[in-house]
Parts: sequence; C-alpha cells; structure tokens
Amino acid sequence: DIAMQTTPIVLLTKDPNRYPILRQLDNVYCIREPVIPQSLDDEILLDDSLELALLYKLASQIATFEKRPLYEKLYRIELDKHRFSSFESLQREESVLWEGYY
Repeated sequence: DIAMQTTPIVLLTKDPNRYPILRQLDNVYCIREPVIPQSLDDEILLDDSLELALLYKLASQIATFEKRPLYEKLYRIELDKHRFSSFESLQREESVLWEGYY
C-alpha cells in the first residue's frame, strides 16, 4: 500500500528487466515490488521517512475499531510528509539520486 501511495526512493529503478515491477512512473522510472522479509534478520527495503507510516498502517490493522481512524489519519500524515520530502529529493541532480539504486 505504501509503495502504491508514495514514491519510495529506495524502490526506484530504471531497469524493469532486473526487478519485478510494482508500477511504472513514466517512460523511464519504475517502482520495484517490495521484498517481503523471510526471516528476522531480513531488512525491510523502505525509505527511513516511511518507517513511521508503516507502523501506523500496521497499528490501524490491529487496533480496536475505535482507534483505527486515528492510526489511519496518522498514516496519511506520514505519507504526506514523505511525498513532500521525496519531491524535494527528486528535484536534485539525477546522478546523486540514483547512486546505489540501480
């Protein structure tokens, strides 16, 4: 859901043949499918700025009915924060943005 609602920088790729693709952004850029961790040692491939959004999304799924709207609201706020910060990141020089993400 997070990768569909935002543009996670760590999931950006220019090579749709190298990774399974979740969605196409434009003629050049794609969002890779997130990899589901298989063990406790596996890292969740997600921007640091989206970690709190992930926690709020999980909380909204397990919270009592009364608390779900609160966690959903907090989730949307975190997504909006990421959208703003990733917009600024995407405006940077391309060589810096893509360093290490091929």
